[in-house]
Amino acid sequence: VGTGVMGAPLTRGPYPLDRNIDGVKYPRPHIATGDSTADVMIACKESAIKATGGSNVIYGGAGNKILAAALGEVAGSMSIKFGGPWDLCAPHAIITAMGGR
Repeated sequence: VGTGVMGAPLTRGPYPLDRNIDGVKYPRPHIATGDSTADVMIACKESAIKATGGSNVIYGGAGNKILAAALGEVAGSMSIKFGGPWDLCAPHAIITAMGGR
């Protein structure tokens, strides 16, 4: 799987966990979310952490959260709002192209 017209590998770095990757401060699995304080998002984050025993890691932007999931930096991502076609369609296309479902 590649990106762009040249098919370069999908990579990036550093990402938010680089300084805490030991799994102590942020135990795995990591769940990527934004910094929303909406009640529904807080409830979803707490439920995911309770169910998995993992931790929440804040990523800015829908694209960053989806890229983190696609690269395996996090086990999953949650977003509270719809920002446009990218937020709705591109995550599915990226994860599917990388062999995920």
